Amino acid sequence: MTKNRKIAFVLNIIIIITEIMGFYDGISKYGLILLGFYTQQSNLVLLISCILYAVALLKATDDKPVKKGIQTLHFIGISLVAVTFIVVILLLIPMSGFDVKRMYSGSSFYHHLLCPVLAFISYLIFEKEDVPTKKDAFIAMLPTLFYAIVTTSLNVAKVIVGPYPFLHVYEQPVWMSVMFFITIPLGGYGIAVLLRWIKNKVNQ
Repeated sequence: MTKNRKIAFVLNIIIIITEIMGFYDGISKYGLILLGFYTQQSNLVLLISCILYAVALLKATDDKPVKKGIQTLHFIGISLVAVTFIVVILLLIPMSGFDVKRMYSGSSFYHHLLCPVLAFISYLIFEKEDVPTKKDAFIAMLPTLFYAIVTTSLNVAKVIVGPYPFLHVYEQPVWMSVMFFITIPLGGYGIAVLLRWIKNKVNQ
């Protein structure tokens, strides 16, 4: 195993451990309802992808790199937590009255900050063989779009409220709900494209 693969393997194991710690802390306090949040869903995808990627690294050789399907799932997981990372900074912190402690305490410390940052470091610097395509960037946006469609529809139907402030469709102007519905999935696509661009630059 090359030096980069060894470091990537160690980082992925650390991410797996910290993801589990975050889920344990969050679910023990709030129950399985926590899994309705995009934050936890994106981190769950990252957790699964890191497990598969770590196992794949153990099996990988110069003639047998990590399978493309695992690379793509890993890129999707990292793109999704990147959306979480950015949305927390640009939307949730301002909407919480800039209560930074609230956004980064308990399970949020792991899922809003630590796991995404570790994933960025591992993916962009040490996972050299991964080369995401334009198609991968588009696919990475689809879970965010699906989440927006489902949660917005459920809010309109008054089945649920939230779980995020910008999903409170009856407590804000229609134009604001439409804006969030469009910009967050498009932002997710833009983030995936940016990650792909950075990745390709670093790999040059």
